[in-house]
Amino acid sequence: MSVSQTSRQHPTGDQLDDLVKRLKYSKQQREAFKGGGDWQLAKLPMHTTLLLGAGASLSSGLPKGEKVIETAKALAQAGEIEADLTKVDDYQTLMTKLTRSDVRLIFEGANDNPRPSWGYMALAGLIEAGYFTCILNLNFDSMLAKAATSLGLYS
Repeated sequence: MSVSQTSRQHPTGDQLDDLVKRLKYSKQQREAFKGGGDWQLAKLPMHTTLLLGAGASLSSGLPKGEKVIETAKALAQAGEIEADLTKVDDYQTLMTKLTRSDVRLIFEGANDNPRPSWGYMALAGLIEAGYFTCILNLNFDSMLAKAATSLGLYS
């Protein structure tokens, strides 16, 4: 099985339960080590901030920036987006020219029902286990929230 096939598989309920149990056990071990020992996660400081960026959602089936630019320009040419995107050639510039409804329109057809990848599920488990005190999410999709909801962190 290729890496791309593996990254698009979604965990079952039993697999998620097992992951959460492991993470909770590792948190207990980390607390027992108090920052020492051989375990990698045990070495994380007690106040850890995570910066989540653009690549995190690709394995959930959401499009790359180049595809977003292409879709936005096509929608602008069709008159569905009012912004002038003729000189836009990078994602950052594109986002400064779009409204919230433009962004929703662009991503509407990207993936009809994106689901959190294994990475998001593991991240939600790490959050539940207390590994992060702050998460800065630069993405505007809801993959992290969906993953956290599936673990019961949000209702």
